[in-house]
Amino acid sequence: MATTVAIWTKVMEFGSMLLATAGLMNHQLWLSLGALTLVASQAALFGPSKYGLLPELLPEKSLSWGNGAIELGTFLAIIVGTVAGAGMGERFQGHEQYAGYVLLGLSVLGFLTSLGIDRVPAAAPGKPFRVNIVGDLWKQIGIMRLNRALFLAVLGNTYFWFLGSLLFSTIVVYGPDVLHVGQTKTGYLNAMLAVGIGLGSMAAGWISDNKIEYGLIPLGSIGMTCTGFALGITPHGMVGSAILLGMLGGANPAVCAELPM
Repeated sequence: MATTVAIWTKVMEFGSMLLATAGLMNHQLWLSLGALTLVASQAALFGPSKYGLLPELLPEKSLSWGNGAIELGTFLAIIVGTVAGAGMGERFQGHEQYAGYVLLGLSVLGFLTSLGIDRVPAAAPGKPFRVNIVGDLWKQIGIMRLNRALFLAVLGNTYFWFLGSLLFSTIVVYGPDVLHVGQTKTGYLNAMLAVGIGLGSMAAGWISDNKIEYGLIPLGSIGMTCTGFALGITPHGMVGSAILLGMLGGANPAVCAELPM
């Protein structure tokens, strides 16, 4: 089932890129915003299927390594996309539809790649679909709270993604308004953050070896918080900011990698 969801979300991604290309070609903000909404929804659907495949494909002792490898791959893609997106924004100014063609090509490549995912049986084929997603979410939270270590891991994972999303959005403003640099160099800052996160996640899987080490989660959260304060309370140039952002990203050893998906 998870494999089917992953494949169909890639079909959804192709449709989103068609809409995005139309928006870029016609310079229609509402089309671009619609495409962005669809892409965000596609990512929300793809994420659970991506992580849900891990317990089906890997033994329990390798879950930390698997989570770390997926995080590394995810953030490598973010790095390339962040830098390439900023570069295309400057290169294709006035001809934004060319960027749309690139996105369409990548979505086709992603769909073809998804066809190679190993087929696994549904984990709970008899489980009914709940229309009330809020009620189902509350029930799942109750189940997670029965396992203190799991509940703390989920809280750490939530904190990680909240802070990461906040930072990526803030850097878009921080680069031009504080450092007075263009889109490309601002993309480099986001790339440094993503490099740190990817390497930190991969290192967490390696450090954990054949076990899930929950103790790394609070250490990673404390490191992220302290580095963030250092970035905010003292002035830094382009190089200093890039180094601190890389350290901030690398301070997350296992917030995600230690979550037993």
